[in-house]
Amino acid sequence: MHEGMTLSRRQGGPSTATPARDQEGRPVPTPRSAPDRAPPTRSVPLVLLLALAATLTACGAPDGNVDLTVDDEIDMVDGLPVEVDGVPAGESVTVWARLVDAQNRPWTAWGAFEADGQGRVDTAAQVPLAGTWETVDPHGLLWSMRLPDGHHPDPPFALLTEPSHTIEVGADIGGRTATRTTVARQQYDPGVDESDVRDDELVGTLYRPPGDDPAPGVVLFGGSEGGLPAPGLPRALASEGYAVLALAYFGVEHLPAGLEEIPVEYGVDGVEWLATHDAVADAPIAVVGASKGSEYALLVGAASDLVGGVAAALPSGYAWSGLPAFEEQANAEVRSSWTRGGEPVDHLEIGGDARALGAIVDGLRGHPVALDVTYDAGIAAADEDERRAAELPVEEVEGPVLALAAGDDALWPARLADVIEVRAEREGVAERVTRSTAEDAGHLMFDQPGLPTTHMTGMPYVAGIWIDAGGEPSATAAGAREGWAHLTDLLADATSDRSEP
Repeated sequence: MHEGMTLSRRQGGPSTATPARDQEGRPVPTPRSAPDRAPPTRSVPLVLLLALAATLTACGAPDGNVDLTVDDEIDMVDGLPVEVDGVPAGESVTVWARLVDAQNRPWTAWGAFEADGQGRVDTAAQVPLAGTWETVDPHGLLWSMRLPDGHHPDPPFALLTEPSHTIEVGADIGGRTATRTTVARQQYDPGVDESDVRDDELVGTLYRPPGDDPAPGVVLFGGSEGGLPAPGLPRALASEGYAVLALAYFGVEHLPAGLEEIPVEYGVDGVEWLATHDAVADAPIAVVGASKGSEYALLVGAASDLVGGVAAALPSGYAWSGLPAFEEQANAEVRSSWTRGGEPVDHLEIGGDARALGAIVDGLRGHPVALDVTYDAGIAAADEDERRAAELPVEEVEGPVLALAAGDDALWPARLADVIEVRAEREGVAERVTRSTAEDAGHLMFDQPGLPTTHMTGMPYVAGIWIDAGGEPSATAAGAREGWAHLTDLLADATSDRSEP
């Protein structure tokens, strides 16, 4: 979850629309509702769907064999292109994909296509006539998967806990399934080793890659949801050959209950612990932080000479006020999120104005809550000296810095990443900073690529209230793929042994 509670009038909430299904339980084209923010759906012209339905009703199964071509195995960065052959020219074919997550929730995507003159459909080269995605996109069958009616999108992502999972893929003609197969999608290497870390007051999980060779080290901080970072990303990074310490810094066990006055030294201790571990190579440590964790990552990276680079995902270039534990929020005084040397780190206060009251009312009415105006208000309320004092010292990081922003982030707007660039330029270290903004992507894009993003425009906050994460699902999916590429590039650079020429 995220910072503050300023709400705006972004319409929408969890969708409950049910796609029509054929006798095999597969979706067939039906009109769908207008877009909502969490999760959205996309309307399709009614006349097109009626024509498509009539075509499907009139057509039977083809006389000959229908061939379906798809890879037997795919990695998490791969798309899912499907080819169908042996269909009468001009025939309508619905290609679908389905997986069941660890909560036994079915996720389905589909696209209706017209066979070409050779009786062929290629989902990677054709625009769907209707379906869960709208453009030529070899990844469309993956990111556009959605839940049916009766399955509330909480959490809004597919929970996939095993090293690989099965995706069923098929092609329907005339309302009947003409062919189907299965695809194994690799989520992470089954040889990844996971162990609890409870040393020197640290609370974390160590993810080690397969094999006995020392691996480059990465310390990973989650965001304001607190507790241990979710295992998906560290497992994926360990599969790439990194030893990852996923470190909690509040909200679990003996750590502070709220995100207030967390010592920077605690994160530095985590870096030192990892750097001296037998499983870790003698090379600089990379630090990765997402959302609120990006603040902490930049502060820790600036404070430790063992750090070779920082990846700040969905970042802010300012330090912000803390977030007390939920039960303490009513009477809590404003404190910094962080301390350094026992003193509070200079910060801006999460703000509010007349828009906040209307936003709260909207939230109670079931509309997603956007928090970006809260941070705009905090910036506006501070003078120039206060803003300068709250800037994070990016110039003190001895190595490359990645600022990975989402262009339609409704929690932490992408413009907060501008502060990192401006400070680096002013301090003469602009060449160290790589800024990447995924246009139209939302706050939940920093995850493993290849996951369904249809419901990731929002996330639950408390009962009955959803937080607006922003983003178009297709752009969030593309941002996850681009972000993964930028992240792995940064880690390779940050953990390189600079003692070698």
